[in-house]
Amino acid sequence: MWSAIRALDLMCDPIYNTLGPAGHTAIIPGAYEGAPYVVSKDGYAIADTFAPDAPMESACWSIIHQSVTKQSEAGDGTSSTTLLTMSMLKFGGVATATGAVDMREVFNGLDKSLDLVLSSLDKKARSISTEKEIAQIASLSANSEIVGEKLAYCISQVGKDGVITIDEAKSSEPFSVNVVPGMSFDRGFMSPHFTTDEKGTKVILEDCYVLLIDKKVTTFQQYLPIFEECARKGSPLLLIAVDLDPEPLVWLTLNKVKVGLKVCSVKAPGFGDSRKDILEDIRIMTGAKYIFDDTSEISQEEMTLDNLGRAKKIVVSKDMTVIVDGEGSDEDVKQRIKHIEALNEDTSSEYEQNKYKERISKLSTGVATLSCGGATEAEMKELKYRTEDALYAVKSALQGGVVPGGGVALLNIIEELENLKVSGDENIGVSIMKYALQQPFHRIISNAGLSADLIKAGLVERKDENIVYNVIKKGYADAYESGVMDPVILVKSALKLSVSVCKMILGSKNVIAKDKKKDSNESQNHMNPVMPGMGGF
Repeated sequence: MWSAIRALDLMCDPIYNTLGPAGHTAIIPGAYEGAPYVVSKDGYAIADTFAPDAPMESACWSIIHQSVTKQSEAGDGTSSTTLLTMSMLKFGGVATATGAVDMREVFNGLDKSLDLVLSSLDKKARSISTEKEIAQIASLSANSEIVGEKLAYCISQVGKDGVITIDEAKSSEPFSVNVVPGMSFDRGFMSPHFTTDEKGTKVILEDCYVLLIDKKVTTFQQYLPIFEECARKGSPLLLIAVDLDPEPLVWLTLNKVKVGLKVCSVKAPGFGDSRKDILEDIRIMTGAKYIFDDTSEISQEEMTLDNLGRAKKIVVSKDMTVIVDGEGSDEDVKQRIKHIEALNEDTSSEYEQNKYKERISKLSTGVATLSCGGATEAEMKELKYRTEDALYAVKSALQGGVVPGGGVALLNIIEELENLKVSGDENIGVSIMKYALQQPFHRIISNAGLSADLIKAGLVERKDENIVYNVIKKGYADAYESGVMDPVILVKSALKLSVSVCKMILGSKNVIAKDKKKDSNESQNHMNPVMPGMGGF
């Protein structure tokens, strides 16, 4: 196990190198046509290229990669998560190598340490609100001041709870911002097979039709004319329904994967009367003529695309759907907003008032689209990925607050662990945490070509937990004035995932791994042919 951990640590060095504003890029295989190799500073993109050949290393990496993927879904901090995880595994691997330790006590100590660290971070977190603070968070995440400025501008246009989408530009101009009518709701795709982007995290549908169904779908027989017309025209379709039975969901995914139907299904937001109201909001926003339900008396002749809603663009992630520039009339949308405002005035229920205000906000604020361009496709996509990470960092900072960045917040908590009451082998768990908490700071400083020990000594002399070291300006500064801040939600997520993986791997006595070559040969020999007609209409 120890040899596998050491090998993986060496393999992860390109990920550690990306940490901090002075971090370095890596050349990695491209994930899209026309660019066999790309330059990236995205820790997750780099991690995704790793495929260890040795069975034990491959088994351990698959578990570590799960935590990196989970952190990527949180939006940012994948490089920190990888470094924290590997630091815990390295120190823990050495400390427990003799086998003469009680691993339950070690993990108890690690859990107690984690609880203290998370509690301390929550106490030290500060909220952010100004456009300057938002720009600082985004700039630090993307390593670009212009990204920070553009994202701060987008938020100023649609509000802190507004919807912002990051798109690919049609020109080489680095950035363009466009605010258009649109809305979002908290429901994601029903199957990952619907995804269309390179990362497999989003469904992007251009000039898309919208089919609204206010019931659970058990069969698509009634709607076949709509699917057939979409297939003939090559038109994308978003299906919003109360739910789908397994059979129609499988039918949809097969037609997407095997036939190429551009389709995605999501569950309708809300429940009961609330769901009906929100579906009506979507109907008006998209210009749909019908919401199909058990009371609908619609003939087969009326099952045409002309009776559906439509939008210039729809983006669906695992937990959110964004409708951009729906084709409903502006006047109809305004009348809908007035109707909801009247309902809001007539109720004394605070719960209902909050729901009405949320619906009004979704219908009225619109969607800001920040398009990223570049001289080459590789440059454009790399900028887009960094901008997406920066947006996630900003959203996390607005939601949970920030702490001093550059690894300093974690460094400052180490002293608090000295007073943690533990006994026996629990001390090993505490030592694992202490070692790991130092590593982000050390790596960020060393990536800038500086001595971490000297910089740390300067921090100790200043005796102020809000003082950080700015590796770009080469000087000490107040974290909140200089903008060197980290979203506390992402820091906590990285720590929790790292501890979880550390316990899983160090707590395993044996590794039973597959032989990748043998497994590949067997899978090729036992490939099942696609049955004729499967996935067709």
